[in-house]
Amino acid sequence: MDFADLRAWARQFGIESLNMDDSALAELQTLDLSNRGLRELPECIGTLPNLQRLNVFHNELSSLPQSISKLPLQMLDLGNNQFARFPVQLFGIASLQHLWLDHNALCELPEDITQLEQLQELWVSHNALHCLPENIGSLQNLRVLSMNNNHLDKLPRSASRLRLQMLNLNDNKFHIFPQEIARITTLEELWFNHNILRSIPRIIGNLRSLRVLDCRENRITRIPDSIKNCTNLQILDLNNNEIMTLPRALSSLPALHTLWLNGNQLKNLPTTIGGLKQLRILGVNENRLQKIPSNIQFLHNLSALGLSNNALREFPESITKLPLVELLLSGNPFDKIPKEIDRLQNLQSLELCNNSLCEFPEGITKLTALQKLWLNGNEIAQIPESFGNLIHLNTFEMHHNKLTTLPQSFACLSSLEELDISYNCLQNLPNLNLAHLRKLTMSHNLLDSLDCLAGCAALEELFADNNRIAKLGQSFFALHNLLGMSLANNAIETIPSAIAQLQKIVGINLTSNAIQSLPPEMGSLPFLTILWLGSNRLTDIPDTLGKLARLEYFNLSNNPLQILRAPIIAKKPQL
Repeated sequence: MDFADLRAWARQFGIESLNMDDSALAELQTLDLSNRGLRELPECIGTLPNLQRLNVFHNELSSLPQSISKLPLQMLDLGNNQFARFPVQLFGIASLQHLWLDHNALCELPEDITQLEQLQELWVSHNALHCLPENIGSLQNLRVLSMNNNHLDKLPRSASRLRLQMLNLNDNKFHIFPQEIARITTLEELWFNHNILRSIPRIIGNLRSLRVLDCRENRITRIPDSIKNCTNLQILDLNNNEIMTLPRALSSLPALHTLWLNGNQLKNLPTTIGGLKQLRILGVNENRLQKIPSNIQFLHNLSALGLSNNALREFPESITKLPLVELLLSGNPFDKIPKEIDRLQNLQSLELCNNSLCEFPEGITKLTALQKLWLNGNEIAQIPESFGNLIHLNTFEMHHNKLTTLPQSFACLSSLEELDISYNCLQNLPNLNLAHLRKLTMSHNLLDSLDCLAGCAALEELFADNNRIAKLGQSFFALHNLLGMSLANNAIETIPSAIAQLQKIVGINLTSNAIQSLPPEMGSLPFLTILWLGSNRLTDIPDTLGKLARLEYFNLSNNPLQILRAPIIAKKPQL
């Protein structure tokens, strides 16, 4: 067989994968032509007698050559092209099993699609489909049908004859749950988020093989009792609907391990919630819960619980009996945490932001497995010395509180990598000596020195705006890994020549200080890209700044400059 034309075409587009001898091309089974900017395929593509998998994803194709129907293709990816019509050439490929036509401009699927009798997967998401062919149910081998991000609002009757395992109807225009779906009893995954559904019908209970049901971002107000018949259901996502109550039957789902109910209007959880013995994740954030039923303590496999932004006036003590790894309780009006929180010895992530806490919960300091802790937006003025027990803590945020200092034991937090203590009343800090700290935010405090950073050798990002810092000591310039620093709105008058030691620095913000001059050594920072010096007292700029080859963003506005030298003008500063 002569492949000369195919090789010539491949050379034209730099396709090295076709640069092989005739015998190899004759045996070729897989061809990847994705991301090539192709506007058409050549007729000679049909000369590959054993080609089974063809990928032309992300090109500019709007049609196919007739010869493609000669190929024994099993898998064809036409996604991210410019097809406005279903390519009729495909009807001749009787062997086709997997077809991707997502991210095109299809307005309809033809009735003749049923000629593809071996089709197992059809992906037509992100098109402009308004309806499906009436005979779609004839595709009896179809197992996966993905049609998200179209304009569908109903299904043809024959859809009930499909033997699907996965159906994706996300981001369409369904007002009513299609009755046809409830007759596809083989269905294991149903994705129906971002539609306009107001209810789930009772016949959902027919789907006894269903493992995943995603109906988030609709307008659903109720869940039928018949959902208890979905005994294989493992994941149920009902986030961001309008559900006010849950049926007791929900607690009868023996396989359910993930339940998302965030962003609804629930005032209570069913008292039978403890019956979900396999539940591992429960999200009920952003509801109207006023209390939590005590039998939640019987969820012996629950590892993640979200109760943020509800109306809980007391910390639910019953949850301290759970094997939680992650707990979210922010945005509730309780003002204290019971000492029993120390029972949560598996807890690794705890969020208690925007509550009404006035004292640091002592029990938290006994959670020695804790890795992430958020206490932002409370009224806490002091952290106890026992806080140093949290040696595995890597992220700690406590901005917008009333802290005036940190405990000496802070230096024991040897795993800490990110720390945010901004918007407090901090004046003096002990030597942090945090060897693994990478990001530190302490803006909007009353700090007059950065000497506390001695020992923070790994620090990469520093935000200390809006303090009272007047000078940068020698220890500051030992931060050799610093990539970015923002010290705007302080009282800094001088930048020492030691700034040359910050050889990795990329961004410097010194806006609104009292800087009168810059050292020539500032021009020796090889990676400096951002330099903001607006609203200072600069009258001159050293010539050496002209050597900053990577400088792109340079602000000198609101300075009393008398001379601006030519090498600096080349950087086009904002004056």
